[in-house]
Amino acid sequence: MDLVQTCKNNDGGGVAGGGEESTRTPNNRASSLTFSVGDIADVQVLLETPSHYSVTTVLTYCKKKILRPYLWLLNFVGLRPICIECQDTFSCAEFFNYVYTIHIIMFLGVGYVLQYMACFRRDRGFGYNKPNLLSSTPDYVFEQICRSSLTFSFFLPNILHLMGYVYAVTVFRSSDDDQLPSLMERVFLSLSNLSDCFVCQKKLVRTLRIFVTVSGMWIILSSVSVNYMMAESTIEFKWIDKNSQAMVLLIKILLVICTLWHDMVQAIIILNYCLQAQLLTAYLSFLRAKLIQQPLLPTEWMKDIEEFRKLLMFLNYHLAPAVCVFTLVNVSYAVSGILWILDIDNLDRESVSTIGINIMNVSLWSFIALVPFVQAAKLTNVCEIIRGIGHEVRTRPFVHQSTPGHKLDSILLYCSSLRMNATLFGVPITIRYLGFFVTLCGVIILVLGQLHYLNAK
Repeated sequence: MDLVQTCKNNDGGGVAGGGEESTRTPNNRASSLTFSVGDIADVQVLLETPSHYSVTTVLTYCKKKILRPYLWLLNFVGLRPICIECQDTFSCAEFFNYVYTIHIIMFLGVGYVLQYMACFRRDRGFGYNKPNLLSSTPDYVFEQICRSSLTFSFFLPNILHLMGYVYAVTVFRSSDDDQLPSLMERVFLSLSNLSDCFVCQKKLVRTLRIFVTVSGMWIILSSVSVNYMMAESTIEFKWIDKNSQAMVLLIKILLVICTLWHDMVQAIIILNYCLQAQLLTAYLSFLRAKLIQQPLLPTEWMKDIEEFRKLLMFLNYHLAPAVCVFTLVNVSYAVSGILWILDIDNLDRESVSTIGINIMNVSLWSFIALVPFVQAAKLTNVCEIIRGIGHEVRTRPFVHQSTPGHKLDSILLYCSSLRMNATLFGVPITIRYLGFFVTLCGVIILVLGQLHYLNAK
């Protein structure tokens, strides 16, 4: 059934935009939505008026403010095809999509090489020792200046970063990235029959916008830290004659652009995971509220849960691996940067950057490494709550008074047997484990402060 026709049934009235039958599959419905001028006008007052607005209006707002800019970013970084019209046969559009993706991978590779040439480490900036003035060999001078390990500081992190991107491209292209639009549509349709659906709509829209805004701020702040480190450092590129000022300036600009591109790629992929985890959390919460507030057929509700389990499996087994690869790199940057700031390093600490920008850099890596775990823990918590809903439904005499007892018992047994959780690195992520980790980090910070490692030097 078409979304507009569904909204008519859910909202109890006509919805502007027509009621044509859709011939597309459910996974492609979000990409084929059409809206009238009246719905677009309603978008302007969606978050400002408490009046009754349709599900179509809310989806229009999400598409305009959240989904459309985000899908454009996916196209821009090569995760989705630039030309989507011709995907069935080999054509010029398909050839262009492959060429564009290959160019993106080559551009990422150029950034990795430039970081090595400039001895630029993402965990601490430009790390140089004083040059050996007794030698006139450029390679020998560079080896004395750059004290970073080629394997552990450049090669392995960059290879992992590239693997995460290539894997994400494979997942996004194989699913055509219809998962997020169809999931967003499913969530808003599921809450349309709840008593407080409009409050939930506004809250969910606001949450999704916050995720997109925070992701953009992280990219901007990361770019600011890179530019500040570059402005405060005397940069020398390996194999480049430092007397060629124009060439050095051009390579510096290219280094900044490539680094920004690296951050944008992983921020968008992690954002996709967080958005889908948030939508799944809301979806399961709405299914729980729907069962509590309304009498339902057990088989119908169980089908909804099974659909949720399929979406959860896609999150755990398709989206999570790429996020895990990026998180592995980000955690290594955060921990290495913290130990370097505390002067716990095998080599002498000599930094041309101020301590403030280094703390900001480490904080950014810690934040982007922690966010997926927080979202996974929230999703797992809702999954654990749903296991006990059978007992809650069995003890509610008014909502389900007309439902036979054996059907309520079937819901109780079904919910008790559910084993659902969000996983990262193949491990279920729960709030209690996350809380223990945060507490442990707090204790470590207190101990380091008492041992005078956190004193300004």
